[in-house]
Amino acid sequence: MFQFKQFRSFSLPARSTEHRTFTSGGHTLLKFLLFLAVFAGMWQTGKAAEPTGGDTVWTRSMWPDEVTKIMFLPDSNRILVVGKTDFYFFEVKTGALIKQIHTNREYNDVAVSSDGKFMFSLEGVKFDLESYQPIDTIKSFGSSIFNPNIASISADGLYVYYGGDVSGKQFPDSNFVEISTEDLKVKRILTIDKYVQVVITSPDNRYIVIGDLQTLQIYDRKTLSYIKTLFGDPPTHINYTRFNRDGSVLGVGTNDSVYIFDMKKIELLGNFNFNQCVNSFDFFTEKNIILVGYSYLAEYIGHFWIINASDLKNIFPLFHFLYRAGGFLNISSNERFILSYGYPASIFLFNNPLLTSVQEKDTHEELLYPNPTTGRVTIKSTFPIERIVLSNQTGLIVKEINNSLIIQGNGFISFSVSELPVGTYLCTVQGYGDSKTYKLIVMK
Repeated sequence: MFQFKQFRSFSLPARSTEHRTFTSGGHTLLKFLLFLAVFAGMWQTGKAAEPTGGDTVWTRSMWPDEVTKIMFLPDSNRILVVGKTDFYFFEVKTGALIKQIHTNREYNDVAVSSDGKFMFSLEGVKFDLESYQPIDTIKSFGSSIFNPNIASISADGLYVYYGGDVSGKQFPDSNFVEISTEDLKVKRILTIDKYVQVVITSPDNRYIVIGDLQTLQIYDRKTLSYIKTLFGDPPTHINYTRFNRDGSVLGVGTNDSVYIFDMKKIELLGNFNFNQCVNSFDFFTEKNIILVGYSYLAEYIGHFWIINASDLKNIFPLFHFLYRAGGFLNISSNERFILSYGYPASIFLFNNPLLTSVQEKDTHEELLYPNPTTGRVTIKSTFPIERIVLSNQTGLIVKEINNSLIIQGNGFISFSVSELPVGTYLCTVQGYGDSKTYKLIVMK
């Protein structure tokens, strides 16, 4: 497990040409014409604009609906898209529409249980995610009783939390409620001195983060006791908040930066300033590695970057593409795919280029993870391994592991790369006439 370094803050150049497609104001007309041309083509064909980078599996236009949220379901086989009034479920493999559910509320939202068996909408409806049918409805909900704005389900699946405004009649002094997912009865209420627009529960079931777009308050989930306030002085604009997969790290994206908090001490570890709007981000399994999506608001350019949250030093671009497809970024639980959303109203599904075999990008039978890594690497293989060779980008062999040194069992092979310098390597797995090659990124 990595150790956090001393607090650090780093910035990108304000207008670096390393990650821009257009670099001068004289291209304004060209950009506008390009946007109109692609937009017109989408209007006629109903297909999304093809990104300029990344390994695209499929794209899908949601026009004319307004997408407010996209996410992989926990099984990594389905995608949930929240539209203005409808919920859409798509198959990951083909992009085919599985189910569309119409709701009676505009700009809805959902909270999905960690096991993927059920979800709650802002209307207080509990849906079964196998049949896609409504199971029950929270009786105390309704625009005249409580007006929820956001929802989250506890990691154990026992409670759903709603945050909203203070206009409710049944709960006139509360804009946050805890409701049992079993009997759908209100268990606890909490008064927050703001319009609640952020509610997330930590994967370890310890914390609830509640906030608006300027401050976040940390509460103990079991007791609902206040612990600490994040941000507020100086004011900032919070766009996105997310825990890593074990709940030990909290990330917050703003209009220009990503902030990283250690949840053991609930203190700021550092931030990275992109000088542009951070739309969303997600954590890889190795909790200090973050995939960030951000964009130049005036240029319709979306970017993916990888940063190391333990020291914020090792950053480099993964790939970029047009029309701000850095929004609503999500990595599947098996880390095979990256999901994103971009204008105009298009969903993009990518193969994870850090996990995919160089030689056979469509098989996914042999996997290397975590990738990027800061220490040990595991390879899942379908054939016996005799030799593993790591080479740098010039072709120089930097590490070689023979059969006698390989730790092997149940189809998994593990070894350390902690001695290697930061960089990108090719990892070739050989055995009994078969061979696979992977891209491997080492970070510190």
